[in-house]
Amino acid sequence: MTLYLADTTFHVDVERKQDHALWFLDRVRRDGDELATCLVVVTEYYSGRLPGNRPDMDSLIEGLRYLEMDRAIAMGAAEYRFRFARRGIQLRTPDALIAALARAVGAVVVTENLRDFPMPDVQVVSTAALMREETAQRGRDEPRR
Repeated sequence: MTLYLADTTFHVDVERKQDHALWFLDRVRRDGDELATCLVVVTEYYSGRLPGNRPDMDSLIEGLRYLEMDRAIAMGAAEYRFRFARRGIQLRTPDALIAALARAVGAVVVTENLRDFPMPDVQVVSTAALMREETAQRGRDEPRR
């Protein structure tokens, strides 16, 4: 089982009914994987809309595993920001927190903003890229007539 930590972009893509995001939700359910969220993502998502305006999204987010953050996660995020800043790369605090949480719990970050997560010790996936890869693989696996 794979634990996925959805970034805010994933929730926005589901809300907009983007094919790749809906495909990924189905894939997670089909494969028995788990999709999670955290306080940073919930805060970012609901900063752009009020809870209750989208009952379908409220239900989705409430049904996800909720990963807690603590001081160790905060310190991990601070370390990421410090190390990357020394190389001239400015990480946003929310992205650093998400990455530190994913690293701590062994989750894969799900986002379309891959450039926001340059950390080599955090696995990051794009649902759009995954869907393209799986579609291409199916095409290669089908027998030719």
